[in-house]
Amino acid sequence: IHRMRRFGSVLRFKHGEMLFRAGEVAAGMYVLLTGRVETYSPDGRGRSRLFAEHGPGNFVAEIAQLSGKPALLDAHVMADTDVLVIPTISLR
Repeated sequence: IHRMRRFGSVLRFKHGEMLFRAGEVAAGMYVLLTGRVETYSPDGRGRSRLFAEHGPGNFVAEIAQLSGKPALLDAHVMADTDVLVIPTISLR
């Protein structure tokens, strides 16, 4: 994570905010420094199913971010969270 810092910037998200939403293009890869994020898979009928839980040291990203396509999941911030955001261009 220390070596990755030169490729991005640290942002803080508050509990209840979204890192990204399904159908939107995300800012890049999110490396969790503190806090907790849950990703959910929406079913198109207004319901969502828990896909994964992420904590410090984990990352949240989709392969679609490399091609600029929309995310398939929703990423909910479950506690105040600091993330290292590495933009798509830096991932490439």
